[in-house]
Amino acid sequence: MGLKFRSGDIKIVFGFLGSLLILSLFLFHLLRPLELLSYDFFQKIKPEQQSHPQIVLIEVAEDGIKAFGRWPWARKYHAAIVSILNQLEVKQVVYDILFTESSPPEEDNLFEIALKQNPIVYLPYAFEAFEENGVIRYATQYQPVKQFRDWLKGMGHINIESGDDGVIRQFSLIIEKRGQLYPSISFQACLDQWGVLFEDLIIKKGKWIEVPMEERGNIIIPIDNRYRIWINWVGRWKNTFKHYSFLEIIQAFKQKQMGEEPMIDLNELKGKVAIIGLTALGLSDIKIIPLQPVYPGVGVHANIIQNLLTQKFIYPVSQAWNAVIILVLSLFASMAIFRKKTGTSIVLVLSTIVLYLLGSFVLLVFYGVWIAILSPVLAVLLNFISATLYSEIHLAVEKKRLEKLATRDGLTGLFNRRHFELFLDAEFKKQKSKPDKIFSVVMTDIDHFKGFNDTYGHQTGDLVLREVAKTFRLSVRELDIVGRYGGEEFIVLLPGTGIDEAMIIAERMRKNTELHKIKDGNTSHTVMISAGVACIAGDASTAELIKRADDALYVAKETGRNKVLAAKEPQGSVGEEGIEDNK
Repeated sequence: MGLKFRSGDIKIVFGFLGSLLILSLFLFHLLRPLELLSYDFFQKIKPEQQSHPQIVLIEVAEDGIKAFGRWPWARKYHAAIVSILNQLEVKQVVYDILFTESSPPEEDNLFEIALKQNPIVYLPYAFEAFEENGVIRYATQYQPVKQFRDWLKGMGHINIESGDDGVIRQFSLIIEKRGQLYPSISFQACLDQWGVLFEDLIIKKGKWIEVPMEERGNIIIPIDNRYRIWINWVGRWKNTFKHYSFLEIIQAFKQKQMGEEPMIDLNELKGKVAIIGLTALGLSDIKIIPLQPVYPGVGVHANIIQNLLTQKFIYPVSQAWNAVIILVLSLFASMAIFRKKTGTSIVLVLSTIVLYLLGSFVLLVFYGVWIAILSPVLAVLLNFISATLYSEIHLAVEKKRLEKLATRDGLTGLFNRRHFELFLDAEFKKQKSKPDKIFSVVMTDIDHFKGFNDTYGHQTGDLVLREVAKTFRLSVRELDIVGRYGGEEFIVLLPGTGIDEAMIIAERMRKNTELHKIKDGNTSHTVMISAGVACIAGDASTAELIKRADDALYVAKETGRNKVLAAKEPQGSVGEEGIEDNK
């Protein structure tokens, strides 16, 4: 007699085969992007944690740039802040700023004296990371200036590495280079608080770091095979940790010394771990984290210290246990759902999914246990596997592509016109609210660019555009913003510059471009540019400001090219002035 299968039995078989497909994709890490997206979503919607009261952030912000001048500041200011924080009985001062280059001797000597007299400071070093055969390796180590090292409380690395999608989710507590281990600066600061030597740690690579604590029991920190932990994010930037600006601490301390009421309560700094880092526009090291797309890098170190001090870690469940979860949930779904009518099956599917998602959310938020979130859900959905899988992959890829297109020009890597105009609008609004904040723009294009395309072809033209863009980036300041305006036209935003300084920068761009020989096989090309410069001066809109710069560029091209001209002011009373090479 032949075997007879009821339709319900066939549904179970096909459903379980679909679950095995999901399991295979999961085991081969093909569903990892979806798991990371779901993990990010849970991190985003979970309640914010209470910030550890011992952690404060001291920001090198816009007010300090305005008061002390362009970054990097003279080291007397760092000497002052270190001395002040020590007098305020701050427990540790952790810098997220590299001091790898010497400054004038008198400045370095002041900072050295401050470090010697106030032994509470941690200075960072950084490694140059590169990928070799799919493995991240580390090369050059950028250390603090030698004369500072003997007086430090400690040192550690500040390397922060993102995932393939650019999102920061993990952090290397330790970096291994040629068999030697180097702790992060945040880890080293916590070890010192605990009174534990780095050499006394018990490290099981790929599993855990055991911190021996005689009084309260050992601390177990889960790590992967690169000594990384998953960051348990405290909350969004503005909502978490106590923030102070570098400038307001110095000003408040002066007020206290003069017998005045300080603008901030300096007593709140006593016993704190103060993390100093850059947050000023154009200076800060901006990261993308699951909670928000713009997050200063200094905040990452604050989160690591919080995780270590509170011992609230993320514990990812192993691949094997996740596979068991997928199989058990799939078997339950197959047996309990697919013998039912369609309406009942839909209710059971939705109920199973909701209960599983709630359970995985509770495990992550309250216990730090991260089990696979989306893969078991896809296994339960069965017949929707292909549609859901490829839809999500498509959405993830398209999102990455659109994010890149929304901000960067694909050929030159510069900001595209749309994104540049967002920066310009922000600067314009800032200037309107604070008229003393000036800025300038430079409009430029390549002289006789059509000739490159006509004579040598579009590939050479593209090479010229890329090389000119690279030269512009090297010719301007760190806080300046360079964009591709269209075709061979480029535009530069120069915050905090009047017309004279802007003309100098534009002339440097012109001269560096002319001196840079562009190699194209055996051929070498010399490129020249023309530029128009306009400083904000009562313009009614950014369009008017750009037009003035563009008009000056037009005059520069009409009167001989390879020159820089200043734009007329809105009233039209000032004529063009230019800087030309005398050749």
